[in-house]
Amino acid sequence: MEYIVTIDDSNRQALEVIEYLKKFNFVKIVNSRKAKSELISQSLEEDEDGLPLKYKEEILSMSKSVNKKIAQRWNEEREKRLKKEQVI
Repeated sequence: MEYIVTIDDSNRQALEVIEYLKKFNFVKIVNSRKAKSELISQSLEEDEDGLPLKYKEEILSMSKSVNKKIAQRWNEEREKRLKKEQVI
């Protein structure tokens, strides 16, 4: 698992933290210019609607599930209102 941490190196404590982290062999320190270019290169391809292709099926599945639940709740509320109107 990777973590991305942004450290503002404008003060002495921040620079000390960076130097301390450099001592570990599992920590990779990247200059911000490089990090930005890496993030841009790793951006996800999107379809015409702006959905990331990598997660499109999951997103559509969740959307369908949510829409069904909303429709079900709406119908239940509508039936309650109709029953109240019939009683009156």
